[in-house]
Amino acid sequence: MREDDDVGAALLMALHEHFGDAFTPELEQAWATAYGDPAEAMIAESAVAGRR
Repeated sequence: MREDDDVGAALLMALHEHFGDAFTPELEQAWATAYGDPAEAMIAESAVAGRR
C-alpha cells in the first residue's frame, strides 16, 4: 500500500478500531496487501490509459 493512500489508511484504521486487539499486525499486513496491490494496479493502469 502506498504511503499517500488515505483510503487504505482509513480502511486499516476502521478495521483496527472495530476489531481492537484481534486485529493483529499479521492481519493488518494481509489487509494492506489485499487492498494495496489491486489499488496500485488500478492507479498504474489509469496513468497508462491517460497517456493514450
